[in-house]
Amino acid sequence: MAGLVLLLVAAPNAVAGPAGPAGTADRALPAGFRHGFVEVEGTRLYVRGGSGPALVLLHGWPQTWQAWRPVLPALRAGRTVVAFDLPGLGDSAAPPGGYDKATTARRLHAATQQLGLGRVDLIGHDVGALVAYPWARD
Repeated sequence: MAGLVLLLVAAPNAVAGPAGPAGTADRALPAGFRHGFVEVEGTRLYVRGGSGPALVLLHGWPQTWQAWRPVLPALRAGRTVVAFDLPGLGDSAAPPGGYDKATTARRLHAATQQLGLGRVDLIGHDVGALVAYPWARD
C-alpha cells in the first residue's frame, strides 16, 4: 500500500492553472509545478504535476509542502513529484479525526490511487517519515 496527503506535482513545460484556494495565489510555484486537490474520506488533500515514476514527498512538523520547495526542481527530472500537505496543515482540510499515522497513510495512499499514480516511491521527513512507515509496510 502506498499513501498520500497534500500534493504538489511537477510537469515538464507545465503552465500555472487558475489561482488555487484562498491563500495559495500569493505563493509562486517552482517552474513546472501546479496546485490541485483530491478528496479522500471527506478531507481535501492538496495536489499535482509531472511525468514518469511517482515520488511522494511528506513534510515534517510544523511544515507544509513548501519545505520541499528548494529541491522540487531537481527531483522532478523524469519523475512525477507529489508533495502533499499533511491533513490540517497548509492548504489541506482538517478532518474531524484520524490524525494517527496509519489513518493518514491510508488516506494518502487512497489519494495517490485516485490520481492514478499506482506504486510510488516515498520520502518522508520528520512526521512525514512516521506516516511513510505504515504506508510502506501496508
